[in-house]
Amino acid sequence: MHYGALDMEKEAAAFAGEMKRGLAGAGGTLMMLPTYLEAGGPIPRGETVIALDAGGTNFRVAALRFSEDGAPVAEHFENHPMPGTRGAITAEAFFETIAGYIEPLLPLSQKIGFCFSYPAKITPELDGKILKLAKEVSIESAEELFIGREINKALARRGQTPRKIVILNDTAACMLGGMAQAGG
Repeated sequence: MHYGALDMEKEAAAFAGEMKRGLAGAGGTLMMLPTYLEAGGPIPRGETVIALDAGGTNFRVAALRFSEDGAPVAEHFENHPMPGTRGAITAEAFFETIAGYIEPLLPLSQKIGFCFSYPAKITPELDGKILKLAKEVSIESAEELFIGREINKALARRGQTPRKIVILNDTAACMLGGMAQAGG
């Protein structure tokens, strides 16, 4: 499909209509799941947060902070295989693997931000209930589990204290990244 052949007003209206149907709970082609995030206010400077990104083939981990001049600073970046992409694993093994990925960074922060690029119903407490998995990821019995809660259980089994874990999807993460890049 060539962009020049599109009627952009018609396509934008159709897209907005699908969004409205999703928001109204009337079905449609777009899942419109609330995030419960607040995007206003100043960006905290100097506070380190453990950042996780679960994508299609990679699972990324880093310690992130904003410097005093507002520049993002990533440290201790690691790229791991996404658990469940090299064969089916149990949900417990999935969360244990994640706990192992983040355990070296735990002394740096009590807060974890997790970009979970799969359908998840975010709660007002900012945890996320897995709705389904895709992108060649096979994790048995993961649907309906709360991501942050399960990570904290895995950390507890390792003798670690629970962390405040905020789950967001990749669309919300992209929006927040754009806001940060544009200076808030």
